[in-house]
Amino acid sequence: MTRQIIFTGTTANDGTGDTLRDGAAKINANFQEIYETFGPDGLIIGTQVDFDSATINFIDTTLTFKTNVGAVGPTADRTIRFPDYSAFVVLDSASQTLTNKTLDSCSYGALLINDLSADHQYQVLPSELTGNITTRLPVLTDSDDFVFARATQTIKNKSLDSDTISNAIITDTVWVDTNDNGILEFSKVTGSPVNYLQLRNSLTNQPVDITTDGTDTDVSIRLLPKGSGAVELSTKVMFGDGQYATQTSNGGTVDANEPAVFINAGGTDNWTLPDGDEKGEVKYVTNVGGVNNFVIVPTNFGQGTNFTLTTGTVAHLIWDGSNWYVINKSDVTIT
Repeated sequence: MTRQIIFTGTTANDGTGDTLRDGAAKINANFQEIYETFGPDGLIIGTQVDFDSATINFIDTTLTFKTNVGAVGPTADRTIRFPDYSAFVVLDSASQTLTNKTLDSCSYGALLINDLSADHQYQVLPSELTGNITTRLPVLTDSDDFVFARATQTIKNKSLDSDTISNAIITDTVWVDTNDNGILEFSKVTGSPVNYLQLRNSLTNQPVDITTDGTDTDVSIRLLPKGSGAVELSTKVMFGDGQYATQTSNGGTVDANEPAVFINAGGTDNWTLPDGDEKGEVKYVTNVGGVNNFVIVPTNFGQGTNFTLTTGTVAHLIWDGSNWYVINKSDVTIT
């Protein structure tokens, strides 16, 4: 309703103003609109809302506290629109739950994410940056998880490019190429293995090492082709540095640890050959010096008691677990 104005005439008591009845009717109409607007039933003004010069004040049911709603002094005309929905006003520092909101170009400090029971939170904190960084999420075809540095997770469909891998734990798995063809498989024995393989790089003009390590003092390497397959060597074979011994004393004990032993001595004393360590172990003993013949006396010899090496001859032996046997019997004299 438009506010009812009481006409008071042109001059005092000139008889041109509203009658007392008409003036009283306008007064009643104006107050009726106020009461109907701010009273619960149009008869009583509500006691929980009042006004002052700058705020609308909402009073609690005990008439003790007020919530004052006002505006910071505007520097231009401002419009605040409430959506067509029943809900709560969101404040910047109140603990509230946002539902059905779209956040556009927002800045976050510490992002807190509740767990499913809402009794604990993930706190997401950024590191100190020297510039703006953009993080892009990939296009996903199904639900997926973030990967974290120290969480135990399974990574699938990843390509590692120029990465450093330290202390990796590789379970039973097959490495494949880009066409999903197998390249290398890692597997473990049943039980609790204690020994393992090592690959070691090298310096200039030095070989790369494939070696073993683990709990045991002595750890062998075993090559196991599939089925009737064989171990194929596509180039020359040699004993590396430290894998052969040259002995020059007159008699003594043949080096038990080296697979190849070169004897270059001036005397004719006998040489003792210790037992082997592993069944199938092979050894080469060569007489490379002088004009003397050497008698080799194995501790356990399955073909006699000893054999003689003339100058320039080689004995190729194999250990069967109990005795040494000379493979090339025609090149040595067995006694």
